[in-house]
Amino acid sequence: MKRVAILVIGLGFMIRLFCFHYTYIINPDGPLYIHQARAIYYGLGGAPWNSVLAYFSNYPILIAGTYAVVGDWIIAAKVVSLIFGTAILIPLYLLSRRLFGERIALLVTLVFAFIPFLVDRSVDVVRAPVFWFFLVLGMYFFVGQIGKTKHLYLFLSNLSFLLAAWARIEGVLFIGISYVFMLIVTQERKLVKLAAFSIPIAPLILIYILRLAIFDVGIGDLFYLNRIMPSHFAVIVDRYEIIRGATSDLVNQGQGKIVNRFLLVTRHLVWWIALGTLLTGMIKAFFYPFFILFLMGFKGIWTKLKENSRILYLSILSLSAFLLMCIVVLYFWEMPTRYMGILVFPSVVFIGLGLQKLMLFFRSRFDLRESIAFFIICLLILGFSLPKNLKPREKDKVVFKEIGALIADTEGNEKEILLVASQHSFGLVSFYANVAYEGAARPRANWDLGNIVGVDYGEFVENLRDRKVEYFLWEERHWPTKSADYLRIGNPADFVKVGTWTHPDTGKLMLFEVKHQEAPT
Repeated sequence: MKRVAILVIGLGFMIRLFCFHYTYIINPDGPLYIHQARAIYYGLGGAPWNSVLAYFSNYPILIAGTYAVVGDWIIAAKVVSLIFGTAILIPLYLLSRRLFGERIALLVTLVFAFIPFLVDRSVDVVRAPVFWFFLVLGMYFFVGQIGKTKHLYLFLSNLSFLLAAWARIEGVLFIGISYVFMLIVTQERKLVKLAAFSIPIAPLILIYILRLAIFDVGIGDLFYLNRIMPSHFAVIVDRYEIIRGATSDLVNQGQGKIVNRFLLVTRHLVWWIALGTLLTGMIKAFFYPFFILFLMGFKGIWTKLKENSRILYLSILSLSAFLLMCIVVLYFWEMPTRYMGILVFPSVVFIGLGLQKLMLFFRSRFDLRESIAFFIICLLILGFSLPKNLKPREKDKVVFKEIGALIADTEGNEKEILLVASQHSFGLVSFYANVAYEGAARPRANWDLGNIVGVDYGEFVENLRDRKVEYFLWEERHWPTKSADYLRIGNPADFVKVGTWTHPDTGKLMLFEVKHQEAPT
């Protein structure tokens, strides 16, 4: 690998390391993956993770292995993300070099090294970096064998896609599209190539037969295949009709002439609203300046598709991922950027073509040498992306970490500490309260706040004691209104206030310790 490529990848690592250091609290779903890793590390079997997550990915295994080295669950989980989030840049650079040559490959790698969305997720406790790495590795091996006879590359490509699918089930899409590409594109020894590509699937048949007796979990749970069900597509249609019906109901409520006109038009444009939601998510994921490069890459693409099978393959992957994201929007009616990696990475072909056009523009318009144009584009990439990346993350949520740490300092780590809070803050507070506990603390114990609050003060206190709850965190904006009366009439023999905090999302926060030595009054 060229020294400049090492420098670019090193810069990608450094910006991720900065975010690693200045991310003050883990993401809300992070405790779930650490919970699974703890269950593996302490040998607690399948039940602990199946109670909170309906699937078992390779990410917790990597966390558990890393914990054995570093001895800290949070650092272990973030280190796995950091390593894989940086390592993505290696096969991405090699893939880009096959498509565009050295200089454009370096620029492409620099773009992906500094896309803010990718940088952020590369230090979060999420499956995405592991998924992305194996996805890009599979793309690299598959593209590398196009037009050549490299059966090992086909084997490694499918193996990589399977490992990606183990992290996130969306990776199955690339396996299917690769099969379709091999069937429809003219090539020599097609059957032999199909056989080589299919070899990694054989062990899955064995896994299905064994039913993963070690973990007592089926293949559908392992690879999240249970998520791919016809019923989920029926849900899309049902939710579409619900939205249209709700729009009609608003019209009938007499919202005013202009508003009614708007609603009458909108109910016939629901599909277009979904498309707009997707495009907004794409712009956020690519980052505004780099999305322009993505769009520039479409100019003259039809000619490229006819001339270059590698570009054709990646373009088909991008289109397929785009259609998948359309389904995601219609299912959830939102477009979180965490789902966008499967679209962003095969779009490397359009980013590269866009950079080629930008390079040509600078050279022809300003009569610059290629090296000078290359340097200017590097400065532009860094200039646009660094201000976005060089910011502290989640600093305002440190309050939840502080509350959990206070509980941990008070109670120690000899047993699991049970507490009650709203779903908005429960995961983080419970996690930090039990972070040193040598076991797999249940991340969603006492998740049903409404049932715990009950119908009156007496039932509330009784529920707390029956469930052996030691603390509850009252939140001004997320607890039932009647709970404020409980605090006003509260008996010190039932619970006592430990501390008070505030947060913009929750309003006032008050932590109470539950007393168990006396019966409720």
